[in-house]
Amino acid sequence: MGEVDRFDELSEKIHESLKEENPNMVSAILERTCFLKCTHCLYKKDHKTSKSDSENSDLTEVIANMMKQMPDKEDSPQDTDPMFLHEGRILQPWHFDVFEKIRAERSDAKIGLIDAGIYTKHIDLFKEKDIKLDWLDISIDGTEESHNTQRDPEVRKAFEIALNGLSHAREVTKSHDDGGRVTSLMTLTNINNADIAEVADLVFSENRTESAYDSDNDAYQNYVDELHITTMSPALPENVPLEISYEEMKVAWEQIREASEKHMNEDKNNIFLKIYRTEDLEKLASAVGEKKFYDAITNETVDPESDRYDEAIESGIGIIKFYIDGIPIQYYPSSTWPTETIHVDADSVYRAPHCQQWSLEELNAGRSVSGDDISKYSFQELTSKSSYLDAYQDTVDKYWEDFGKNYLLKEVESFRRIREKSFLV
Repeated sequence: MGEVDRFDELSEKIHESLKEENPNMVSAILERTCFLKCTHCLYKKDHKTSKSDSENSDLTEVIANMMKQMPDKEDSPQDTDPMFLHEGRILQPWHFDVFEKIRAERSDAKIGLIDAGIYTKHIDLFKEKDIKLDWLDISIDGTEESHNTQRDPEVRKAFEIALNGLSHAREVTKSHDDGGRVTSLMTLTNINNADIAEVADLVFSENRTESAYDSDNDAYQNYVDELHITTMSPALPENVPLEISYEEMKVAWEQIREASEKHMNEDKNNIFLKIYRTEDLEKLASAVGEKKFYDAITNETVDPESDRYDEAIESGIGIIKFYIDGIPIQYYPSSTWPTETIHVDADSVYRAPHCQQWSLEELNAGRSVSGDDISKYSFQELTSKSSYLDAYQDTVDKYWEDFGKNYLLKEVESFRRIREKSFLV
């Protein structure tokens, strides 16, 4: 069988597998406007509020309908409870209607929020409506200087807002006993790649507020339970200059090692490096050495007596997890993205990753203001009666044709290059 035939066979197997691995999460863009001007953000900076688009498309009912149809944990290919993620850009008062509707439809649903700290404007609403999040992520993108440069270069108040958000996070999240957690995501750029150790020192320090006090252990909880570090995926021209180089990845990796040696929890991983692009996998391989990287991704040790047993590679639906120097690396292949989430935009359209770089007007027209055909980024207009499984499987076919197969080819070629370089050592 020739190389092309083998790739085609692999492509077909993955395509068919995706159709059976439906996600157990809905992630929604509930608001397209934002108070920040993040330099790494893939949204256009001039997005207006999308509230009317959401109201006109009955977004709350659309989300509730999707959540209602998701399988229970026991029946899920993902083996997880159904999840809902508010992925931004900012929390608005009417979004609490969405949370309440989800809770009414699915008492087993887990609800998460990604935020820059501005949610604190609505703490009274959390209390009034008796809503506790299952997880809350507050981004900290470096030291105060780096965070403000990356997220708020004009007003320079973003760090203060984020730190205030971390301080109050335990007020709006469930307790550890009920599965609640607070996390922080750091998006790596060449502005902050040398700040990781300092960020870890901050987020894993004691949050000395009343809501963070753990009476059972007579101690204050840390600001966060987990630190997630990820590389930026440049989508807009202004993102590109911030992308880290091979040398900057080496600096970042040493910072991650330093942070892990100081703060890694022995009982449960609490520092993760998340990678979505093959370009960044190759940078990481270069930073740690291709031989070490290749050994890590091929370590299938099953003997509990082996000193490599705890670092054996794990593959799940849409994720490959491996370890380098004891640090967990989570790789999410772009080729298998549909298994990650039902991605609902503010106008109730099921869309592809990176659709945020265009306005809703451009996306609905299928053409950008510069004249590019962007119709492939919109899969299906959802309604309050849409079939969750039909929408997902239809999306798999469209995604595979327009994106997935090409991503798979890039992934195969990337791992081949890493493998070849590992043999040269």
